[in-house]
Amino acid sequence: PGGAFTATMLLGGLFGRSVGELLRDLGLVRTVSGVYAVVGSAAMLCGFKQMTLAAVIIVVECVNDLRLAPVVMLGVAVSLSVNWRMNRRGHDEEQIVRKGLPFLEGEAPHELDNVAALSLCAPLPEEAVLPPEATVDAARRALAEAQVSHYPIRD
Repeated sequence: PGGAFTATMLLGGLFGRSVGELLRDLGLVRTVSGVYAVVGSAAMLCGFKQMTLAAVIIVVECVNDLRLAPVVMLGVAVSLSVNWRMNRRGHDEEQIVRKGLPFLEGEAPHELDNVAALSLCAPLPEEAVLPPEATVDAARRALAEAQVSHYPIRD
């Protein structure tokens, strides 16, 4: 999925530029076709990856013209609306699902709402659990524990 990022922007820019040139040749608009390329690039990136604000920021920063931000936002909104009608997920998420890879959901299960992270850890020697105001000697004793690979800080 990583190699699709730039290619998606390129295809969107080419399509947007083509539409801009066609509209100008037909005499329907007098806008420079490069504006259509910028909007097409952001819209294609948003539709492919389903990332709205990031697509707007990336493309507007690339062209260094904040005046294009409202037009790019409109293109991204239309692209995302069309995408949601056609797809449930973005390209990367769809590949993860199709390959059956482990996928971490955005929200933790409700059973973990009132559980402290320390209670999920395996039992550790008391010297390895450091309070926030731990002294240097306490930290040295914790580091001396051979079977410990992580050191939680308990408040």
